[in-house]
Amino acid sequence: MKYSKWSFLIVSALFVPNAQAKEAAVVPPAEPSFSASSELASPKSLGAYSPAKLFDGDPTTAWCEGAEGLGIGERIIITWPETVEIDGFAFMPGFHKSEELFLKNSVPRKIHFAIDGKDFPTFLVGYRLALAGDDEDPKAVRGMGCYPTPADLLIPWRVVVFPETRKANRLALVIDSGKRGSAWADLLISEIVLFTVGKEPTGLPQEVLRAAKILIELRDGSGPTNLYAPHTQIHSTDDNRAYAQFLSMIHIKQPDTQIQEPVIETRQELNKAGSQATAWWAAQHPYLFDTALAIDGARIVGPVSTRHGDGEWVELYPEILLNDEDQIYQLGEAAYWDGVPGCAGGVIPSTAGTEGWRYGEE
Repeated sequence: MKYSKWSFLIVSALFVPNAQAKEAAVVPPAEPSFSASSELASPKSLGAYSPAKLFDGDPTTAWCEGAEGLGIGERIIITWPETVEIDGFAFMPGFHKSEELFLKNSVPRKIHFAIDGKDFPTFLVGYRLALAGDDEDPKAVRGMGCYPTPADLLIPWRVVVFPETRKANRLALVIDSGKRGSAWADLLISEIVLFTVGKEPTGLPQEVLRAAKILIELRDGSGPTNLYAPHTQIHSTDDNRAYAQFLSMIHIKQPDTQIQEPVIETRQELNKAGSQATAWWAAQHPYLFDTALAIDGARIVGPVSTRHGDGEWVELYPEILLNDEDQIYQLGEAAYWDGVPGCAGGVIPSTAGTEGWRYGEE
């Protein structure tokens, strides 16, 4: 598979005649420096939780904020000595040294980033949430709520792809809210990997790197059709789709509101005006870029795009499925349903249409 910016600079240099090689050599971007508004002081080791731990390629180390509470407003700052172009970043929320430490410590729930002082909108970091905590016990460190689970260790990475390449001298990641750990308020992030134009990202699992590169290629809603399987299944983005899912959940049939069957489109049809793929990208674009996507093996899952219900509800999450040849074979949505006192918003569904609670089930 061919990818654009990161690999193009490397590949193009290989085909320059020797006499021109020095003249045409690509100079990689300058290395950035890292800082943070605070860090937890460790009595055992100086700098044990410094921001440098975010970029060491080791998920068992982490940056930990050093402020009171959940570290709201604390930030990680990345500074380059000269202007670079960036396409986004990947990060690993929480402390991934062990399952015990992941659950006992806090994780970021809402984050926003700023480029050269310009703030971008806050986005939600999704987890495989479950009810935990205690509102009745005065000794409980956290009240009843929805918190991350051991299943989150199986989906450790989140990817943020910008809708266009952006120039930057300084990138800041700001904590806007967190999910409290079962033991401590300390909030940690284990890794950050930057998508800098002209520099191949390192330290990422193959499935995470693959997902980022595909999204960058396709972020304008079109792109190389060889990124798709010969035949791609594309689900409807009809305005009533969440309501139709809700009616299906509670076993009610209405002839005029039903879940629409997906459409199969060939590579030749995908980028044509009026295609189902074009409609899908247009509808889901706000939920795929400048926000945190969960990478679950061959699945790319975005935040909630639409929902229906109150006491019981269904939420739909944009979902891109890849085959063994790194090609997209489905553009759709994963459904999550639940009811009071369940979890809503930013709950990563495991698979499309199989997650949560159904009406009539105990």
